[in-house]
Amino acid sequence: MIIQSASNITIQYTKKLLQKKYREQERKYLVEGEKLIREAIDHSLPIEYVVATEQMANKLPLQSIRTILASDNVVKSCCDTVAQQGAVAVVRIVDKPICSPAGRCLVLDNLQDAGNVGTILRTAVATDYKDVYLINCVDVYSGKVVRSASSAHYVLNLYQGDYDRVCRAINGCQLVCASMDGENIFTTQVNDNHALIIGNEGQGVSARLRDMCHKTISLPMKNNLESLNAGVSAGIIMYQLTIAKEV
Repeated sequence: MIIQSASNITIQYTKKLLQKKYREQERKYLVEGEKLIREAIDHSLPIEYVVATEQMANKLPLQSIRTILASDNVVKSCCDTVAQQGAVAVVRIVDKPICSPAGRCLVLDNLQDAGNVGTILRTAVATDYKDVYLINCVDVYSGKVVRSASSAHYVLNLYQGDYDRVCRAINGCQLVCASMDGENIFTTQVNDNHALIIGNEGQGVSARLRDMCHKTISLPMKNNLESLNAGVSAGIIMYQLTIAKEV
């Protein structure tokens, strides 16, 4: 049976997960589109079910996954993108107790732009930062963050907590703050076992974390430019602290 009405109980439940309060309440989030759903399956994520058009269901490897067939319009009503995605998966959030990182890590301090957070998570995977701590950030399971991160959620250890718990977890690392008045990232030395702290887009790193930092770093700017987008800045710094050291 192909569901034709968006008032169907399961469809209504799925649509609720477009809202942050229901994602937090149900501990589930949505993954949209063939690519991200296929990768979620490849990474053995806990997928509760998939709502898909018949055409998309035939393209995805859904043999062992509960699949709900629906019309194009019904599937679209479960997505927050304008373009038709053809399928949306409901995935359980696996909550992990906050623990110390195995190596270098990231701390995102009050970042509010979903695109920035998604970009940083994606770059974290590329530069082998496995542990990411988020304090008072935009919802890391929002649709825009999930899409921008491009499957980074599937491989990173994501920890959401308050300052006290995160500070205890990263206590053994060299704490490195990104700030406009720091040392030049291209000439300074940073330990491999570090916690790179990226602050709010407008206010920067909070006073509490800044006071704890062992080193403050910055990107040199020409033409009197003050700063770059947080996602761009974090990406350059992560590459300089990891990939650039290996070549």
